[in-house]
Amino acid sequence: MAAVGPSAGAADTPPPPPPPPPPLFRACSTPHREDAIASYVAAAAGVSVMTVSLALRHDPSISPPTPLAGQTCGTGCTSTFNGDGLAGTSTLVGNPAGIDADTTWVYFADRTNCRVRRFRRSDPVHQIETFAGSTCSPNADPFGAPSVETINAQNLRMGEVTDVKIGFDGTVYVADQGHCTIFAVRPAMTTTGSPQARLIAGSRFGCNQPTGRGAPPLGPIGGLAVSPDRS
Repeated sequence: MAAVGPSAGAADTPPPPPPPPPPLFRACSTPHREDAIASYVAAAAGVSVMTVSLALRHDPSISPPTPLAGQTCGTGCTSTFNGDGLAGTSTLVGNPAGIDADTTWVYFADRTNCRVRRFRRSDPVHQIETFAGSTCSPNADPFGAPSVETINAQNLRMGEVTDVKIGFDGTVYVADQGHCTIFAVRPAMTTTGSPQARLIAGSRFGCNQPTGRGAPPLGPIGGLAVSPDRS
């Protein structure tokens, strides 16, 4: 009698994939957006920027993340802009949504303060400064005048800033949900220079408006992404 082997393909069936890891933590009982680039997390449901080890960010046994800037969400949370030059935990930030970092700086979108803020990774108190943006002005020309194409980034007038990403050459890309635009900010090449901002996508006239450059208008922008090599 011929030997009978296992049914065809039975031995080749792969095991089911493991379940996804649980989220590390929740802010104000609301799931936060987790964007753990360079070990930093922006807690979009609160008003703080936090840090947590990348290797342990899905381990429920570790202690809660450490606030670096702003306040943890709860009684008394506020997003009122209170200036630059203060330590991170003395600085009020408004619902930070996006975050990125290079070898020197951590940049984050101070959403409802309409700014991109940053602090040095090596600074133990995380002193905050504004990298781009000024007074919230979602309904006005972000450059202040139609003839202006490039501006000191700290004079840029944006709406809510929803994300920030860094390119391979150090250019910082900023999503302005208020104007439905994306700005590119080139960091200063000298210690006495200022970062310069220019519009690269969307219309200076607002959401779904003609760009005047032949490019399509944009609606609200929730986030940005760069390739793994940041090119």
